[in-house]
Amino acid sequence: MVQEYKIILLRIPPVSKKISPALDRGDATNGREYYEIKVSVLTGSNDSLNIVQIRPWQKIDGYHIFIIDSENDFQIYHLFLSPEDMKKELKKYGTHSHIAKKPNEENEYVEWSIHIPIDEFDDFVNAYYVNDEIFI
Repeated sequence: MVQEYKIILLRIPPVSKKISPALDRGDATNGREYYEIKVSVLTGSNDSLNIVQIRPWQKIDGYHIFIIDSENDFQIYHLFLSPEDMKKELKKYGTHSHIAKKPNEENEYVEWSIHIPIDEFDDFVNAYYVNDEIFI
């Protein structure tokens, strides 16, 4: 199933080419713009939508987020957030990811996660949904 997601993600216009993590510019580029790609699976046991390892210091042009709803025939939602949108959502829903109990608040290179409560899921999706026909 992971391989299927890779195929779907590589079909995102305008993203066409995976890039080296050493560039620290997200996951993919079309040669002009750089994007981070995030995938989250929503299950019946989730009480929130979780998007993890967000790196707000990266110089990217946006975030392509795919939500796979396992409770709704594996429907896939494609969302797009600009860096400004992501900063707004980090303020509202953000927490640090993968860090010690006492984070270094001065370190700007800390990964973040956002956790959107299930009862706010529809509003979040409606705000950033990309109406595309890339899925078969």
